[in-house]
Amino acid sequence: MQTIDSSKPEARPPLVFVIEDDDIQRRGLSRFLKREGFNVREFADGESALEDAHSGRDGPDLVVCDYKLPGRNGLEVMKEMGAGRGTGFILISAYLTDALNSEARTAGFSSALEKPVSLELLLKKCKAAMGSGQRTDAARGFPEQDK
Repeated sequence: MQTIDSSKPEARPPLVFVIEDDDIQRRGLSRFLKREGFNVREFADGESALEDAHSGRDGPDLVVCDYKLPGRNGLEVMKEMGAGRGTGFILISAYLTDALNSEARTAGFSSALEKPVSLELLLKKCKAAMGSGQRTDAARGFPEQDK
């Protein structure tokens, strides 16, 4: 007879916040990440994501965040959510420039990806952000710009 060791908590899939104001983009990214085994919470703006993050519910393991959002931009959302707390942050933007890429790196984003986002590249960057010990350490090979 097999017994179940109830002292070990069951591993839960990583929780990803997808923050994107474009409904089609948000749903597509979320669907893809769910198929890849992630738990996903979707938000159309940074304020909603911040409310959820500070609500006492499980916080995200990873945040995929658009830069141009209603209200706060993606960098502001990340700063308030708290870089360096074991949460990986990936910025996505249709307006990715060298200056924005540098600002994202300085702010603590693991990666910055230009829209339209390659889903294969997004998955690779998600896994890298989840696998690194200090996800927001810019010295860990933050790319100059991922396209």
